[in-house]
Amino acid sequence: GSKFDVVHPCVSYVKDWVDLGYVQPLDTSLLTNFDKLNPALVKNGQFDGKQYFIPADWGFSAPMYRADKVEPDGEVSWNLMYDDRYKGKISWWESPVENFLIWGYTIGQFDAYDWDNWTDSVLEDAKKFLIEKKKLVRNIWSSGTEFDLDIANGNVWIGYAWGGSYTAAKAKKLDVVYPDPKEGRLSWNCGFVLGKDTANYHHAHAYVDQWISAASAAWIIPNYAYGHVNTAVDTTRAISRQVVA
Repeated sequence: GSKFDVVHPCVSYVKDWVDLGYVQPLDTSLLTNFDKLNPALVKNGQFDGKQYFIPADWGFSAPMYRADKVEPDGEVSWNLMYDDRYKGKISWWESPVENFLIWGYTIGQFDAYDWDNWTDSVLEDAKKFLIEKKKLVRNIWSSGTEFDLDIANGNVWIGYAWGGSYTAAKAKKLDVVYPDPKEGRLSWNCGFVLGKDTANYHHAHAYVDQWISAASAAWIIPNYAYGHVNTAVDTTRAISRQVVA
């Protein structure tokens, strides 16, 4: 029942929201930075010839771990999230989809994004496995800040993490590893949609326009280790900046 001017989802949600009538197209002529955006990511936000989604940030997810506490068994794998040796020191993210995808990666039999292979039987196997392994998990986090605090306080040593959690841990001088696991990292692209009933149409566009600017990118890249959709940003310079949190 809540009504928002602007929402910041990842692109996989947008088509459903369009079909449900929750959002309206954005007027790209009101976005001064629109022509600088990665065209492939822009195209992913188009439905029925209209721009319903403005891409902004993108990045990866990986099983981050404390190198001073954890010793992977051979090549780093997503299986680290299910390692019995670290019972009570593991944290999962609350998203069911990602947890199922990680399981699909670790068994090596299913392309994580080839949903045609995700039959009811496969989903039941994933469900049983995750329920069994849940006993190893200290908690299932819902916000990056929650996870960052648990890593910093030593409550957890292993967890599903975005790039921002890596930069937060390094800022606290923690010995953490943000690996490229043998199965591959998960990736994502998020951005903005305009609420169907927004009362602040032009202000909402101005907000999105600032988010997709090069100035915004220059802050996001070093502080969160995310990518940014604005292709005009000097990435090398942004990464090398000394940013004080």
